[in-house]
Amino acid sequence: MSGFVAHIPPQALADEQIGNEAFFPAISTAQLRAIGRFDGAITPDVLRAAIVAALIHVNDQLRTWALAQQLLGSATLADVPAPHIAGQSVRLHAYQRAIASAAQAHIEDTRRAQGTLPAGLGKGDRVLESVGLRTSDHWQAMRHAIADVQNRMRETVTLI
Repeated sequence: MSGFVAHIPPQALADEQIGNEAFFPAISTAQLRAIGRFDGAITPDVLRAAIVAALIHVNDQLRTWALAQQLLGSATLADVPAPHIAGQSVRLHAYQRAIASAAQAHIEDTRRAQGTLPAGLGKGDRVLESVGLRTSDHWQAMRHAIADVQNRMRETVTLI
């Protein structure tokens, strides 16, 4: 068996702006590829589907907060008062992290369902466990980023 792993560079793929609700910014597939460290093996269709799923999920989580901000006079997330880092509102940075983390979780979930697991010696179970842990980490990172958008304390509760 060969140790060769194909790698498709992401710069060979076109950038697309995924439209969003009026309050929230559009998402660049190229920027999300960079944030999520997705190479070209994640096809544009798979990435687009993951971003759309992430937008739906994150926007649903932020809907009540976004409506309250609009009532206070902010037409978009960029208009909500917040400090700026690297020329952009920290809330926009957090929103992009939330979308990237949710998209990563969606993609990891689909990878877990693929039949490309190593056979024998219990490797399949170890790989599935590793993917499950990464998926949980992505969901937790998304929840933290959503709390950051809202300028709320992050909360992590573990059942003992």
